[in-house]
Amino acid sequence: MRAVVKKNRSHYSNPHLGYLTPVFVEREDRWVRVEDLKKDFPNNECIFIHRDYVALNEGYADNELFIQTYEQNASHNPEYDGSSLFTGTGENALAPNNSEFCRILDSGRPFDPEQEYWIWQTVDPLNDVFIRMGDFIYGPFNFSSRKIDEEDGVNLLLRAEPGLDYCIFKINVNDAEKHHHVHQDGSFYYLISVSELLEDQRVPKESIYYGSPTDLLDWAKNITDLSTVNDIRQLGKTLSSATNPSPVEQAKLNRLKSLLGNSDEWFSKRLPVFISQYLEENPIGKKKVEDYLRINEQPNAEQSGELKRLREELEQLRQQPGGVALDERLTTLPAPQQRLINELLNDGNLRLKYASARSLEAQIQQLEKDRERKKKLLAESTRELRLKEELKAGLEKSLVELKEHFSNTEEVRSKFFEVKPYIDWVNGIVPSTTGETEQNNIREALDALKLKEDVPPLREYLQEIRENLDRLDRRIEFNDLANYFITINQNFLTVFAGLPGVGKTSLVTKLAAAAGLKERFLAISTARGWTSQRDFIGYYNAISNHFQQARTGLFDVLKSCDAGTRRGLDIPYWVLLDEANLSPMEHYWSDFMRFTDPDSERVLRIPNASNLDELRLGQGLRFIATINYDHTTEPLSPRLLDRVAVVRLTAPKDTIRVEKPVTLPSVTDYYSTEQLEEMLNPSEGSYEMASNSLNLFNEIRELLENEEDGLPIIINPRKQRDVSKYCAIAQQVMEDNGNAQNAFDYAFNQQILPLIAGRGEKFGKRLNDLHDLIDQFLPSSALSLRRIIRNGDANYYNYRFFV
Repeated sequence: MRAVVKKNRSHYSNPHLGYLTPVFVEREDRWVRVEDLKKDFPNNECIFIHRDYVALNEGYADNELFIQTYEQNASHNPEYDGSSLFTGTGENALAPNNSEFCRILDSGRPFDPEQEYWIWQTVDPLNDVFIRMGDFIYGPFNFSSRKIDEEDGVNLLLRAEPGLDYCIFKINVNDAEKHHHVHQDGSFYYLISVSELLEDQRVPKESIYYGSPTDLLDWAKNITDLSTVNDIRQLGKTLSSATNPSPVEQAKLNRLKSLLGNSDEWFSKRLPVFISQYLEENPIGKKKVEDYLRINEQPNAEQSGELKRLREELEQLRQQPGGVALDERLTTLPAPQQRLINELLNDGNLRLKYASARSLEAQIQQLEKDRERKKKLLAESTRELRLKEELKAGLEKSLVELKEHFSNTEEVRSKFFEVKPYIDWVNGIVPSTTGETEQNNIREALDALKLKEDVPPLREYLQEIRENLDRLDRRIEFNDLANYFITINQNFLTVFAGLPGVGKTSLVTKLAAAAGLKERFLAISTARGWTSQRDFIGYYNAISNHFQQARTGLFDVLKSCDAGTRRGLDIPYWVLLDEANLSPMEHYWSDFMRFTDPDSERVLRIPNASNLDELRLGQGLRFIATINYDHTTEPLSPRLLDRVAVVRLTAPKDTIRVEKPVTLPSVTDYYSTEQLEEMLNPSEGSYEMASNSLNLFNEIRELLENEEDGLPIIINPRKQRDVSKYCAIAQQVMEDNGNAQNAFDYAFNQQILPLIAGRGEKFGKRLNDLHDLIDQFLPSSALSLRRIIRNGDANYYNYRFFV
């Protein structure tokens, strides 16, 4: 499938990926406008370029139309707004042909068909162009370009197309627009199809010849018998007698008549005077006259007799059987030239030499044909050899990949587990049903759970956790600890981001243990290549007629949460997604994306034999993802970042102690989700920030969302609510440490700064203005922002939080 497209945007973190906006699609060999992008190109109204978008970004200007081949996206997720139904690669893009989607260039200079026409442009157009002057457009023009030294742009020298007999057309632009031959895209105007425009009888067109006089005379030779024309005036009369010429022929006839009229005056009046002056007055002209007279003196009697004898010998040679035949081509030449050649050929030896030359010429032509044939055979052999070498290289690469694939023991083991139910079914082995046993185990585990009776103040609760962390050999500042627990409790998904080795996984594991959730904690190691629920939770196996769990163990956790929720026993459960962005999270975690909205119903539907089982997850389930932001991982999508908090970790600065950490005692009772909500989550309607923080937040929003300064950063209502809710709790418990806006500093750093993604000097200036605004009030956020600005300036003004 093919579409006429324009660039939309590159991927926010990977310049080799990007999106194109379709403008026309190809249907039955015609280009048809895309009227409903949402319907024809769901979900994001774009074609996703999954390779080599850089080439498109560099090869085509903004709003410049080009052709892209595309296909259906096998990884399309209908539930994800940012997913594209169609995909393609940058190497499959090409410019339109010369007669389609021709740029219309504005020009302030009048067009004269008898003069060269130059026009300046910032970049070379992709194909033929039209020029617009007032209410009219002229074209189509081919062109050659000339770069102007030390200037950004090129000069285009316009030429007529040979395929249109070197004619162009003058057309009223309003008529072309009225009948839908013109398309506007931003500041670019295009003539959609030259052939359709010329065939449209509703649009008046004036033909104008814009070729060279030589091309015009060649055309005249093809339509006129020049053997009957003795002078220029007679040629003009002959051309005037042409009947029923087409508009293009009429334009050429008009131009030719104009040239002939000028030529008649030149040859009959001006040229004789010029030649006479040259031969009589110019020294060089006088010498040429003297040389001519000397060479052409009359031969004496002896020479005349010799010439007569040679002619008689030539006549005898002609009358001899098998004599050399005159070249038939001589008879087609004018009489003066025939006389000159006949005199040269009166010499019999010369005629024999001429015949020999003709024979050699024929032999040379045959050798040329043999050489071309052998050249083609060599090219075909070279092409076959190259194809075989490419096939060999492909087979060798596939063999290496196959060896690597089966050398990964864990992956092979996973594949065997996937096919095992099918092998069992073929062999008549019916899997045993363990559902009742599993239910009994879950009931027993729930019966053993006890809830704490009293809810302590939040500071006391956090201080107890801090003491437990000290026992586990992990010292954390009180404000950092408060930030971790408030953030995890208020967000369905919290992301801990940092470079490899900063201790993200160990921190989350010890936080869970210190909070008494060691038995209510599941660590999942994310694998590369996860794409759906099948890899993360499991899938319904139609052969074994039961749900096949994934090896992550998450399905058991979800069933436990469901059983507890149905019994009114909602206790927090933390699930760690370790190295979560080894695979795209918005794919394998897509079933949980909607739960990031606190107003959503926490019900997960799992397929079974006849319909869908509903798992009620309750309010206590939390996901914590650790991610590395280096070149080995997948970037987080803007849709996901808009719904999560990102806590950025750096390497700990404290020294490593050699004492062996102690093991905390087993937990016998838990805080319920409702009790933790009472401590860590403000009730609806009480999200009040301190007035100084609220005023600063409003100034920040005004600066970031101002569209006059380039690409804005929109802080949507969801993010505004999350910041306010966080500050409402954190500002009550965090230590001042000399900064009255500590709570807002933490919230801004992990809720707003991760949204930064833009490029260009204007965007960099916006970030510098933001830094100047927050530097005195939000020191931690200002430090993070300086890092983003510094890295962006060094990366060609490409600013990203995850660098």
